[in-house]
Amino acid sequence: MKKFICQEGTNCCDSYLRQDLHDENYDDFERVFNANLAGVDAAYAVASNLITYSLTMYPSQEFQNEYVTNKAAIYTAVVVLIFICTAGLFLLYDYLVENRQQKTVRLARQTSNIVDSMFPASFRDRLYKSTAGASPAGLSRRSSNISEADSVNTFRASNTKASKSSKRMSVSKSLMQMDRFMKLNARNSDPNLELQEDEPIADLFLDTSIMFSDIVGFTKWSSERSPHEVFKLLERLFWEFDDIAERQNVFKLGTIGDCYIAVTGIPDPIDDHATLLTQFAFECRTKVREVCSDLEAEGLDTAKLDMRFGIHSGAITAGILRGTKSRFELFGDTINTASRMESTGESGKIQLSEETAELLRIDNKSSWLIKREDKVTAKGKGTLQTWWAEPVEKRISFHDSKGSLTVDNVQTLGEIDFEDGHEEE
Repeated sequence: MKKFICQEGTNCCDSYLRQDLHDENYDDFERVFNANLAGVDAAYAVASNLITYSLTMYPSQEFQNEYVTNKAAIYTAVVVLIFICTAGLFLLYDYLVENRQQKTVRLARQTSNIVDSMFPASFRDRLYKSTAGASPAGLSRRSSNISEADSVNTFRASNTKASKSSKRMSVSKSLMQMDRFMKLNARNSDPNLELQEDEPIADLFLDTSIMFSDIVGFTKWSSERSPHEVFKLLERLFWEFDDIAERQNVFKLGTIGDCYIAVTGIPDPIDDHATLLTQFAFECRTKVREVCSDLEAEGLDTAKLDMRFGIHSGAITAGILRGTKSRFELFGDTINTASRMESTGESGKIQLSEETAELLRIDNKSSWLIKREDKVTAKGKGTLQTWWAEPVEKRISFHDSKGSLTVDNVQTLGEIDFEDGHEEE
């Protein structure tokens, strides 16, 4: 047999057949095959005269070279390596897609936060619906250069792995809405733009209160300070105001320079809007002094700065004024009067109109009111009787088995419940 060493032997003529050519290194692989005539002995009774053969086989070096090889291990290693590389590519792709998705989600959240700060929720939803369902006649020219595929691609890009999370799908949907809204509100180079013909997004709110506040001495102070220091004061201060507004459910309308404008009763009507906004003004005034004190310690010379506040209550028309830069706006005489309350006020004080003061009386907050001795003259309004708002100062005594403790000039914004062992003087 090819590539095997075969040695043939018999029970006779041994010298002729026993020529051994195998390699002794392969003795351990020896295989012997015998050829005999089983049963012939009994049949012919001549067993001693029969010739029997044996075949001994050994592998050769050539056989080993042909069949004993590392190719199988090499092929296996190559397959495993290919599998690992393929898995690595998939993992890398998954990481890149996940990273892009996270960036998209962060961008959507940031954009959503910006839009949330610009528009109340109810108006924002109506704006999205108006943008999505705008009439062809009103938007045909404006949107002629805006491909619907762009919005679809934005949606698809932000939803590469949307099936992994319904929350991400919701965020991506909001992103698509905002993308469409911003594109439809971008000014096109077409000179024949038409106004949108769908209904304006606006409502009349009968019971609202609005506050204007202004930093007294800011103009002179800012003229002597660097832009960095000016914005450090405004950001620190208005950040605190925003935090208070969020906690007290007060809507921040915006800022104009160093003027902070807030409103209650919009977009959600509430009965005690005047009381709530006055409480907000109390906390803001306290926070102004804390911030100015902290910045004074940092060398910004803000110790002499303070704020004046003006509040008026009445009806307001509110809505989204759409255009190249849509904004949530308030209109009405209530706005003008509230601005007059602030401009005719005094540093560190909260001035209320007669309408706001009356609402505080209805809410049993008459103790907050201090009648202003002189009447103010407001442009377009004539002479007005106004009121200062101050939280109640009380003397509270605490008694227990160890003695008593009296605290003077405690400012309270609401009613105090005195239990056993406490008394009010």
